[in-house]
Amino acid sequence: MVFLISLLAVQLPNVSAAHPMPNSVMLLTIHANRINAELQIPLAELQSAWGHAVNDSSARLVERLGPQLRTYLQKHIRPQSSDGRFWTVSVGELTVHESQNPINGVYRELTAQVQMMPRRDHPAGAMMCGSLR
Repeated sequence: MVFLISLLAVQLPNVSAAHPMPNSVMLLTIHANRINAELQIPLAELQSAWGHAVNDSSARLVERLGPQLRTYLQKHIRPQSSDGRFWTVSVGELTVHESQNPINGVYRELTAQVQMMPRRDHPAGAMMCGSLR
């Protein structure tokens, strides 16, 4: 029992001691009729994937490229029901966070609030599989 609790303590993130992770993260909140997601994407990774200098020039990024970022995310977030029907994806609030520490140096990240819903002609209880490309 002590081993299990120790293992869980090591595996759970500690917010006060957290440091930026150079990986994309998708946090999901499952509701009866939709899935809400928070995406956390390092700007260095987004820059490589998208081809725009978002990490090199992150000042006022959302103001400058918000509509293009939303379109990019909508095209690459493709939740799909087990029967092959795609869900509706809407991208809400976008924010850029910047931090600096001795381990990673300057780290910039885009956070996007996303909502995914089955289409109206789709039963709400249908299972979802998806891809983030």
